[in-house]
This record gives sequence, structure tokens and C-alpha cells, in this order.
Amino acid sequence: PFHTPTQRKALRAMRQIDSNHPRAHTLDRHGPGTTRKQQYRRANQGLTPEGFPRSPQDASRWYNGIYMHDAYIAALKKWKTAHLAGEENQPVTITFDRNIGEGYRKNTNELIKTNKAVFRFNENGDLITAYPKIKATPSNNP
Repeated sequence: PFHTPTQRKALRAMRQIDSNHPRAHTLDRHGPGTTRKQQYRRANQGLTPEGFPRSPQDASRWYNGIYMHDAYIAALKKWKTAHLAGEENQPVTITFDRNIGEGYRKNTNELIKTNKAVFRFNENGDLITAYPKIKATPSNNP
């Protein structure tokens, strides 16, 4: 599914970034190589795309590596700015002007598309995970 040289380059870069920390799992659990079915199973049965049993949780995937890599660059810059300012190590959210991914809320079968992504870094700035942030639909809001 990743035919353009730009896609391959972006995915190679993300694979390298993912390999910088032993707990990183951006591509394995949220990458464009995962399927809707895998995300559905994670949200409803707790089975991660790699086959690990866990508790059900919100599950999402990126549409492509270019979106992932572009957002990573922006998120790392935001993280470094906050880190240099002495702020606590918090997740970084990036908002796009288009949908960048999709997924399922925990215990639902409704596919949700999103234009937001969350990046989590460790205290050294190594990427731990990055995933499209799916939000509750209006019917799920209190």
C-alpha cells in the first residue's frame, strides 16, 4: 500500500524513530500497516495488532507515514520547547486541517475519523507512541 518513494522514506524514518526506545510501538500498534479489523479487535477484545492480549481500549491507526512523520517533527519541536521551559513531560497533541487517521472507541463498532494526533515522549525526548486521537461522537458526550 505504500508505493511512493516519499511514503517509503517517511515510514523508514518512523521505523528508525520507533527503534530508539524499547517500549516504542507507534508503527506496530498504530501505523498505516495495521488494519481496521485489528483496531476493532483492540477496541472490543483487547487484542493488540501484534497479538498481545490486553484490556479493550480506544484504538486507532494512521492513514499514512507522511502524516505520521510530519506530525512527529512538529510534536518533537513542541515537546522540546516545553521541556526547555521546565514544563512537566506531557503528551503533545497536533491538529491537522484534514483527517489523518481513524479508529474505534473502546467497546464500540463505530469507525471515527480524526484530524488530531497524540505523541508521548519519555523524559529524554524519545518517542514512545503516536496515535490518531479519536474523540467521542456527540451521542457519546454527557
